[in-house]
Amino acid sequence: MNNSAPKKFAVSLNTRQNGSGLVDSLAHFYVDYLHQLDVVPILVPNNITDINAYLTAVGADGLLLTGGSDLDPVRYGQPDTHAVRIMPARDTTEFALLDWATAHHAPVIGICRGIQTINVYWGGSLVQDIPAQIGTQVNHDETTHPITLIDDQFAALIGARTITVNSFHHQAATVAMLANDLVPFAISEPDGIVEGVYHRTQPILGVQWHPERAVHSRETDLKMFRHFLAQGMFWRG
Repeated sequence: MNNSAPKKFAVSLNTRQNGSGLVDSLAHFYVDYLHQLDVVPILVPNNITDINAYLTAVGADGLLLTGGSDLDPVRYGQPDTHAVRIMPARDTTEFALLDWATAHHAPVIGICRGIQTINVYWGGSLVQDIPAQIGTQVNHDETTHPITLIDDQFAALIGARTITVNSFHHQAATVAMLANDLVPFAISEPDGIVEGVYHRTQPILGVQWHPERAVHSRETDLKMFRHFLAQGMFWRG
């Protein structure tokens, strides 16, 4: 990407229960994608007790919040009606990671669950199940669909107002559910699901799709994230 030293990003991990206890994991897609962005992944297990000391020791520059299981609805003040595979240890780790990133004004990228975590961390809420609570105007489950870039600067950088993205989620936020500090830059117009956000004052960018997987929007995604990593505050670029 350039001649400067690669950035080192803390990367959150999915977690699951097996017969011997909790196991953390990361799909190889993320490692390959970060390599294209000239970013070195620093994996963060979900049993680290002192996130600040750990990230200082490894010299992290930023944070990637990955996809995976659902957040515990208690985090956004709702009873659990449709959440699946809740792992409180992961929620705790990712909130601590966002504490660190906010304190250090470090760049944050959120993917799928990651954009949801960003929203909940800053005070927003979620639709626990899109088909049950929003409907099926748009299928968001293991498919592709168009999204609209509603922010002029994003559309100008990408060179399009509409792009097609992949979709692997059953939870999300609508514009009305977004935290006050977040601004939507992309939406699924038929059902109002937020597909992309940035933070008003922090270098934070989140997308609801999975750019690290094979996707129609691969080149436009790379352009967007490279610009974000170069500029920090994307929308001021």
